Amino acid sequence: MLKVIVLFFLFIVSSCTYNELITGCTDPTASNYDSSATIDNDLCILDLCLSEPSFLECVKPIIDNNCVSCHSYGGDAGFLLLTDYNFIIEAQNSGYDIVNSINTSMPKGGLMPQENINIIEKWFDNGAQNN
Repeated sequence: MLKVIVLFFLFIVSSCTYNELITGCTDPTASNYDSSATIDNDLCILDLCLSEPSFLECVKPIIDNNCVSCHSYGGDAGFLLLTDYNFIIEAQNSGYDIVNSINTSMPKGGLMPQENINIIEKWFDNGAQNN
């Protein structure tokens, strides 16, 4: 009987497969699609973001993931809030050059990918609409 239990246990254990959880962009239409990703990380960059970036779909996710940890209440750079559209426009209109800062020294953990910088720059060049 013990042999049957051991064989059954070995059969069950050996037949199970481990599905590794890999985060990344799971949208095949995005420029940063990751075919090995099993969990979407909400950081997909759609081709539309490269040509006509909208604030909500393209710019805000980049700023939320790269800037807000410091540029929020209680953050290291809380003196300059970038938590929503109005704060971003207010900072830009008051003379703070967001694109220049991103290109030269931000974020704190290192410069963000050039593709993200291009999206933010294009958004400003297109009039920085709240869309």
